[in-house]
Amino acid sequence: MFESDTLFVVGAGASAEIGLPVGSSLLETIATKLKIFFQDGIRLSSGDPEIADVIRLHARRRNENQNIYYQKARMIHEAVPVAPSIDNFLDAHKNDEHLQFCGKLGIVASILEAERKSKLFGDGHGNDDVDLSHLGGTWYTAFMKMLVERIDLDEIESVFDNVSFITFNYDRCIQRFLYVALQKYYGIDSGRAANLISKLEIIHPYGSIGRLPFEGGSSVVPYGARLDEAALIEAAGRIRTFTEQIEDFEFLEAIRQSVSGAETLVFLGFGFHPQNMELLSGGSMINTRRAYATSYLCSNGDIEV
Repeated sequence: MFESDTLFVVGAGASAEIGLPVGSSLLETIATKLKIFFQDGIRLSSGDPEIADVIRLHARRRNENQNIYYQKARMIHEAVPVAPSIDNFLDAHKNDEHLQFCGKLGIVASILEAERKSKLFGDGHGNDDVDLSHLGGTWYTAFMKMLVERIDLDEIESVFDNVSFITFNYDRCIQRFLYVALQKYYGIDSGRAANLISKLEIIHPYGSIGRLPFEGGSSVVPYGARLDEAALIEAAGRIRTFTEQIEDFEFLEAIRQSVSGAETLVFLGFGFHPQNMELLSGGSMINTRRAYATSYLCSNGDIEV
């Protein structure tokens, strides 16, 4: 249990423990998928065939030339070696809707693929039969032990008191893990686990590819799902850039109120990139009683932050 208001700020390094890509790896995966070239102008010679098909459908729906999108996809591929992150690159081209679509599509396809390869995917079919022993030594299991300490089954409704998350990741690893772990630890059914998680605040500043089935709603995307073309287009529309978030005043205020209201801040696998710090604080000092951060592979400058 957590006795003081504790906010976990989660970056890519936290998901990397279970097989999700960090920023550089995600960039490389996206670049490979978006290196779309055709032999003789017809047969795909490189790039992701699924993405090529989705672009074709999207362009047809909008009565546009698909080659415009393919050119933008290749532009992303060529820029990757000098891009700090996919988020930075997309924000640098915030007014280019064709490039934005290709980049967001690459993100969705790459994250779903990574979820399928992760330790949370289960038996290979994406169901809830996840062997938690595969997560030993990760922050997920360490967090769960802290969460449930001194909370018995009769007090389970308070399990998420004083806990919230801001995750800069597009994946749904936190929700997926907690849904499985709560059922296994307390012996409760899936419906009760889902109800408990609905009370937990989890903010995705850059959006996510969709809600998990147990969360319900109109934007459901199963963990590691293989989506059809229309569903991939919808999922890409749920990814947001830095500029899109800055312009959403209400959402931005929700992020900053979560930060300012926390007594304890815990940064997990977080890179302290300037634009992410801007989202969290608006350039102001973050005043909190306690702050902790992991520093694996962080530069000395980031550690001093």
